[in-house]
Amino acid sequence: MNAKEMVEQYNISLTETEKLNAPGYNNLSADIKQALFDSQAEILAYLIAEKKELIARNVPGLDELTKALDAAYNEDCRYDDQTNLMMDDEYNDGSRPPAAIDTSLRSYADQLSAQYPRAAVYIRAQGYTAASNFKKYGAGKAAMKLLAGGGSIEAAEAILSNWCEDFSD
Repeated sequence: MNAKEMVEQYNISLTETEKLNAPGYNNLSADIKQALFDSQAEILAYLIAEKKELIARNVPGLDELTKALDAAYNEDCRYDDQTNLMMDDEYNDGSRPPAAIDTSLRSYADQLSAQYPRAAVYIRAQGYTAASNFKKYGAGKAAMKLLAGGGSIEAAEAILSNWCEDFSD
């Protein structure tokens, strides 16, 4: 039995932390438990690949936008690091500044954000999942799940915009 068949037959899914969840596992025979145990790496790889395919299908441009945003961020960091090094060098306090920031990288990322609004909202939701506030984290996870499942951008933005409605006056 291959990983796909095991997932379908035993209703195996991924948890939020990408661990396997097999409801009714304790009720299975020892042979089946051993087969699942021996195949857990394949099952996990199959489920993760399936999740990535679902995201790629429902959130077009995500990889491209992520790379563009990373490149723009790295360019900003390069400039900041070189400016700090310049200021730390007592013989170069501004006399030989670093090369200017390449603004075309940020412009390209902005163009991709406009071209792929689902990916832009998905990345914003990913940022929410880094929050220490559990409600903001939950809003980010909910919006990501909604977009990955094919939900509307407006509904995801509403989730992200209203995560702290309990704190409003």
